[in-house]
Amino acid sequence: MIDRRLQVRIALAEKRCLLAQQRYPQNDQRLLDPLQKLADLYYRAGRRCQALELFRRCWDIYQISGCRDETRLVAILEHLAILLSMDGRYGEAKPLFQRLLDIRTKRHGPESLEVARALCHLGTVHRSTNNNREAEDLLQRSLAIAQRHGRCGDKLRSMIYANLTGVYRERGDIARALECCQRSIELEERLEGPDTLKQAGRYNNQGRLYLDLGEREKAEACYLRSLDIRIKHYGHFHPDLVHNLVNLGELYCLSGDYDKSERYLFQAVAVAEKTLSPSDPLNGFVSYHLGNLCLARGYYESAEGHYHRALENIEKAMGRIFPEVGIIHLRLAQLMQRNGLWEMSLEEAGLAASILEKVESFDAPEKREIDEIMIRAYRELGRHDEAERLERSAFGENRKGESRKIDGDHGAC
Repeated sequence: MIDRRLQVRIALAEKRCLLAQQRYPQNDQRLLDPLQKLADLYYRAGRRCQALELFRRCWDIYQISGCRDETRLVAILEHLAILLSMDGRYGEAKPLFQRLLDIRTKRHGPESLEVARALCHLGTVHRSTNNNREAEDLLQRSLAIAQRHGRCGDKLRSMIYANLTGVYRERGDIARALECCQRSIELEERLEGPDTLKQAGRYNNQGRLYLDLGEREKAEACYLRSLDIRIKHYGHFHPDLVHNLVNLGELYCLSGDYDKSERYLFQAVAVAEKTLSPSDPLNGFVSYHLGNLCLARGYYESAEGHYHRALENIEKAMGRIFPEVGIIHLRLAQLMQRNGLWEMSLEEAGLAASILEKVESFDAPEKREIDEIMIRAYRELGRHDEAERLERSAFGENRKGESRKIDGDHGAC
């Protein structure tokens, strides 16, 4: 639930906005102050779609009215870019963050904390679009500046380490990712305490890393702690809860507790429908994990529907060359095999390979899955020469002639 005082402030701000719109012309810069204050309150309340709409309106008014208030410009640009990123519209967010960096460099100097913050935001966008090398470079530059500011840079360093956690996880360097995550948690606890909203995000990241290591009990404890903090602050309907609910659904699916997985994933659907915009890629990730659950339970027709919905949403938001797009094609290849549709399985596996080989985080387990699916499909279709060639190139001479059966549940969630 939203804090009662925040609800009152939103109601008052809405009245002020309405009065201002009645008093001033459509693009008068005097509208900026009430609109911006209301947008900020919507953002704090988790009403991101409304906040995004109002900050867009502020940006339009700023440009049309010829306003020259640079402090206001920076505030509008930063909020608008962050909200666009949250909505998965990284192509629109990136030039705004770049402009923000240029303004802050000119205004505060290249070694300022303001510039470090802008570099961190820009690095976050690159990480989200799987440009991990560029992301790491920007985040390390940001970290170097923040460290030179001593304790004044600790708050920013906590945010940088949280983003580096994602960079190193995507690279498969889980030990380094855990180290960054722990540093982020320690800094945040020292600055704000153990149960802040930012800390909830850190615990969620830590749970993901423990899951990568197969330590499911530690992962569950981190996920539940993160969810508990967010529910205490937000109530049961806020966009940030979707991450927690999806991660718990994935964890219980992997553990074979399908009923509990279903319960958390259905909660994620309910929260997403109320709080996310239709274009938010997080909707696609919810569908993807529902597909995994249906696949694990043997509900193949339902799984296929969820996977195609996930593909449509994620590909539209993130582009075709994105890890999860390739992974969904891999899951569809598995699904086609289980239905004995060998040609379609081969086609989906080929799509997965062509996408994932262009992705920095493409790793050996995924490639092995694809190769095994394709080898089996070639054999079932009587294309033994192609199966032998792929087997030799993928697994070496010691595997020649050996037919490996795909584990039906491997990687299903």
